[in-house]
Amino acid sequence: MVGCGNEVFVLMLLAIWATDMIGGGNIRLAKTPLNIPLLSLVAIPFFQLVPVPAFLLQHLSYNSYIFYLDTFRAVSMEMRAINPISLYPHATWNELLKVLSYAGLFFIIINNIRRERVKGLLRIMVGFGLLLAIFGILQHLSGTGRIYWFREQMPSFFGPFFNRNAFAGYIGMLIPLGLGLFVSSLPLNKRNHIHRPLFYLFATVIMVVALFLTISRGGIISLMISLSFFTLLYRSSKTGTRKPSVVLILLLIVFIYLVWIGITPIIERLSTLSHFGEVLEFRTEIWQATISIFRDFPLLGTGLGSFEYVFPSYKPFGSYSVVTHAENDYLQFLSETGVAGGIAVILLISALLRLGWKTISKTEEDRYPLSIKAGLISGMISVLTYGTAERMLYIPAIAILFTLYAALICCIGNGINERHVQ
Repeated sequence: MVGCGNEVFVLMLLAIWATDMIGGGNIRLAKTPLNIPLLSLVAIPFFQLVPVPAFLLQHLSYNSYIFYLDTFRAVSMEMRAINPISLYPHATWNELLKVLSYAGLFFIIINNIRRERVKGLLRIMVGFGLLLAIFGILQHLSGTGRIYWFREQMPSFFGPFFNRNAFAGYIGMLIPLGLGLFVSSLPLNKRNHIHRPLFYLFATVIMVVALFLTISRGGIISLMISLSFFTLLYRSSKTGTRKPSVVLILLLIVFIYLVWIGITPIIERLSTLSHFGEVLEFRTEIWQATISIFRDFPLLGTGLGSFEYVFPSYKPFGSYSVVTHAENDYLQFLSETGVAGGIAVILLISALLRLGWKTISKTEEDRYPLSIKAGLISGMISVLTYGTAERMLYIPAIAILFTLYAALICCIGNGINERHVQ
């Protein structure tokens, strides 16, 4: 859904913004708790691509040194004097461009979008989620085996995504946001017309129905977790306890709609959770092999994006299946970036959760009530949870949406301190 063109487009926007600031002599840099962890995530793959002398490579990544030594010996050549830490620099370069685009998008948003205009962007995001869900439902009910009705694809596609789990992860982030906007538009009064909450309710129901139709077990489970998280945050507020349980009402409406269009395939799919042990056994083998990669390349990993090229040397004997990802974002990132990447991710997630908690803990009423903040945070919780058993944040569309959520949390949570550089 999102290709290289999107990364180039974001980097062009970043260059235009930087040029405009420098040319105008007014360099504004927004300071947030996420800046340092995010820049660390950019620095790691960049460092992995820098050629280093052989003696230094032995200390930074001994097994990378051995890999290069054996590779050059195999072709009867002397090892080059300098080599990068990444075992597959081309893949690492591609991933570096993506990470740069995510960081660029984050800084463009926090430096250019005013707090009072965030709500308009949130409405656009929910509206886009509604259109995406309608497209996926129509495509599913038509029984077509082609994406966009003309391009042949694998049977697991849904909507514009090649994999139904990816669609479930993406739409699962937007559902709590739609629910948050619906709750924020209640109770009805003279200044709040009925069409707005009805639109948010309709959009949220359609998105949930689309997610269920993917019959993605992980997507449904992560949705239940995020909705439970939303309920806890929402009911913790003074205003939330005076309103009915909107999550239960939402699920009841979704159930009625699913019964109408046919719920049997979904029930059959969920019934396979009883055979979860077989799926877990396969994934456990992948996870164990991924941990072995990390043990061999503990400090800086094998290079961001190199997993599918390194894994064949570690997969269990007799396994002929092609494995392109580790079925776990965190383990795969750890194997590709080592302890350095693990620390950066921990710092980023902990800073994001602290900022989210600080935002939720505010007691004063403003234009962004708790339900909207809870919707954003719960949406991120959804994909972070799903990432423990599936590839999520490695998918550019989901990573961009996650970056957008993080930037908007900074905007509405007053997590931005602007400073001018003379």
